[in-house]
Amino acid sequence: MNDPIIISGTEIRKIEYRGHQVVTFAMIDKVHGRPDGTAGRNFRDNRDRFVESEDIITLNQPDEIRRLGFTRPQGGTPASVILITKRGYLKIAKTLGDDKAWEVFDEMIERYFAAQQTVPAFTIPQTFADALRLAAKQSEQIEKQAAAITEMQPKAEFHDGVASAINAQDFQAVAKVFGTGRNRFMGWLRDRSFLMANNRPYQRYEDAGYFRVIERKRKDPQTGEDITYTKTLVTGKGVTYLHKKWQEDHPSSEGRAA
Repeated sequence: MNDPIIISGTEIRKIEYRGHQVVTFAMIDKVHGRPDGTAGRNFRDNRDRFVESEDIITLNQPDEIRRLGFTRPQGGTPASVILITKRGYLKIAKTLGDDKAWEVFDEMIERYFAAQQTVPAFTIPQTFADALRLAAKQSEQIEKQAAAITEMQPKAEFHDGVASAINAQDFQAVAKVFGTGRNRFMGWLRDRSFLMANNRPYQRYEDAGYFRVIERKRKDPQTGEDITYTKTLVTGKGVTYLHKKWQEDHPSSEGRAA
């Protein structure tokens, strides 16, 4: 266990496992103000959507469980513990769709999971067989990277310009890049189920980094009070992804990166 952190007025302790911040079902229930067992039940109801080692990590080794400080209420070490990664937390948070869930979700992503993660130390192969396995794994990774580069080369003129963009763009700017109008572009995004009816992206596309939702404030002209509202922007990664989908639906389009 690590130092405590306050999330939405609730104190929890950070858990780090192999350089990554993780949470438990009990922690999710606590910060979201849900009855004990809610997150675990929602997980079990959607178990087939969770991938071991990517969304959850199941610990069965008593030494690891004790090192992380887990104990049973009646004493002793639990037989197993499920840790939830950032990706797994995003999936569980989708099942907690109330106003508090959105508030807590933002804090968890920005403050709990945003902590600097340590880089696992490089392990020197101890045997010739280990060295061969490591070399084979590295060779496979290099081949995959080379194949990806080769596949992307024909698209370099468009993708290189977009990938270098630092700031996200609004819908009007992206529509201009695609050679269409803002309303037509946004209608297409809703028809293709990238955007919800309120023009906010579906969570899976926001999680993928295609969209960025920011908060803005403006003055109410009648009362003078600050009004907070959200605005959806398309990231450079999103422009690249959406341009490919746009061309599939509009093969005659000549939109290109500015």
